[in-house]
Amino acid sequence: DLSQDKQQLEKYSTQLEHLVQDRTKELNRSETMLRSLFENANDGIIIVDNNGIILSANEKACEIHGFKKDALIGVNIGLLETEENKPLFEERKRRILKGEALMFETQHYRKDGSRASIEVSSKAIEVEGNLIIQSFHRDITEKKRLQGQLFQSQKMESIGVLAGGIAH
Repeated sequence: DLSQDKQQLEKYSTQLEHLVQDRTKELNRSETMLRSLFENANDGIIIVDNNGIILSANEKACEIHGFKKDALIGVNIGLLETEENKPLFEERKRRILKGEALMFETQHYRKDGSRASIEVSSKAIEVEGNLIIQSFHRDITEKKRLQGQLFQSQKMESIGVLAGGIAH
């Protein structure tokens, strides 16, 4: 009777080991997939705590800002904001932490001191009882430059049409 109980326990133990191995493989597969999605995203992804300290950043976010990952982690994201946007930054952070999802344009400093125009989509998420902010950053610097050129061209064309009308 005791040997049957022992065999039954060994059987359950083996089944449990296989179950743990299968779940561990699933977890590793899921983690690998999510890490790959995070690192290979077309937009920069930055995760900050409720104080604005960068907890994680993907490669695209590092590329946009010109910093290596270890230089961004642990830094307050507000330091990247241009001076004219700092008051807006605090207001936006407050609104996001209250549960509002925001999409906005801002300018950040790059490592070389230049500015990047960025379209940001942010939302607060609760993870294990802590609020974190996930932000997707899209570099729209070139788009803004081209829009400025188009606007300037249209303005010059309008002045030409006006001058032509006055001449006649």
